[in-house]
Amino acid sequence: MGDWAMTNVATKLFDLSRRVPDYTQRNVFETLAVLGGVKKVLRLVISVDHANHVCSAVERQDLVVARAPWRLRPVYRTSLKDIYTEIADDTGMPGESLVLAVAKDKSIAERYLKAEEHDDVEEVGHLLGYPPCCVRSYDNLSNDRDWLTEMLSNTTFLSRYPFQNNRLSYLFDDRWIGFDYFPCSLNCRRTSQIFETMAEVLRGQKLGALVRKVESLMKTPILIRKGVIIQLTGAIVQGHSLRYKLHNAKLFGWKTSDHADEDPIWETDGLIRESESLKFFHKRQFITSWREEQMDNRLLAFE
Repeated sequence: MGDWAMTNVATKLFDLSRRVPDYTQRNVFETLAVLGGVKKVLRLVISVDHANHVCSAVERQDLVVARAPWRLRPVYRTSLKDIYTEIADDTGMPGESLVLAVAKDKSIAERYLKAEEHDDVEEVGHLLGYPPCCVRSYDNLSNDRDWLTEMLSNTTFLSRYPFQNNRLSYLFDDRWIGFDYFPCSLNCRRTSQIFETMAEVLRGQKLGALVRKVESLMKTPILIRKGVIIQLTGAIVQGHSLRYKLHNAKLFGWKTSDHADEDPIWETDGLIRESESLKFFHKRQFITSWREEQMDNRLLAFE
């Protein structure tokens, strides 16, 4: 972060993030959003060992922190590395975390904790500033249905999607400008608006260069093939065609199929979307083609 001339507040929060792994860069962004008045409350999940340190650092920024009277324990982890939790019946077990509600007003922070304790999903989503459509979509998630499955199921086939909704990009660099939720689809208009609001907050903290860098990453096309998410770094997009070098690509194993490493696309350097199919080429010679599907062999291009 030393490359950016951040404000004093942003500098201190990024400093905290480097010292406390639980307090992520996304948490920094949302803390700035609370300070800027564009978000009512921020929910933090912090390990018991680091809670006091985080509370003190955040309260020095003239914010209020309310601690939940319960602790969370992990229940399951998805292939997308998300950890889902539940309120622990007994405390003192390994891996437990505390829930902290950060706000400008103590009553708002306490109201949030009460809503979470009573599993009031609508109130929780409202206070956190999440779009109602995305809150409803989140309720469909389970151990058998992760957020990407839900999002792709709700995303119609288009040649381009708003880059502001590209939550997949954070799988590769853990950067996401927006509130920390899963968009219901790549077409979600409210998610695009939240991105733009957050980007403006960060620019106000002299983080414009960081915003531009993240925007560039989020505009990078993504191909999903054989359960592998492929970020086509450096790809050249021209209309319905792409030119790329797969040795520059970044890969994330989502629901990787057997023998995915033998897939002929690894020998390609370009593709064309034609009708409902993707046609793959190597040195402009046709290699193979497959029909685009909701969950696989799907090209996601952004603008």
